[in-house]
Amino acid sequence: MTVAVATDSGAFQQYLDVQSRFDRYTANNALLIMAQNPEAQKLGDYGYWKDQGAYVKRTERKNPVLILEPGKEFEQEDGSTGTYYSAKKLYDISQATMRDKTQPQEEVDSKQLIRVLVSSPPVDIVAAAPDQMPEDKGAIFEQEDNCIYVRKAALPVGLPGGPCGLRRYPCFR
Repeated sequence: MTVAVATDSGAFQQYLDVQSRFDRYTANNALLIMAQNPEAQKLGDYGYWKDQGAYVKRTERKNPVLILEPGKEFEQEDGSTGTYYSAKKLYDISQATMRDKTQPQEEVDSKQLIRVLVSSPPVDIVAAAPDQMPEDKGAIFEQEDNCIYVRKAALPVGLPGGPCGLRRYPCFR
């Protein structure tokens, strides 16, 4: 599997897809998941699914996704330290009797969204005069500038960081 991922762009993309869904797993465990169930969306052991009010389907109990979890360390004959590993059986959500437990989504207005975006922006945010923005847009992302331009009239009042609450960056034209 490792050779296929290293030499085939399709297999590498599939590996990246699996690793992105299971970002808290090691690269080795992502490869194991990819080899056993590349379409897996959410994994949990038997107890996890039971706690969620679901059960692993009887027909799926014989098809777990096996991953390796590190155990105790030991000293090898040459004096180096080794680690014991144990296999853990996981099951995908598709293998469980999970009922739809969608929770009602909290209504969020645009001012709340802007406050959250401004408090920890993934890119630079720049206030733009209304005449520098398309009329039907309150904000736009410019990939070449790596900036989000926000129409000044769309800004919530009272945010930290100045009168408009935004940091000013040299990428604003």
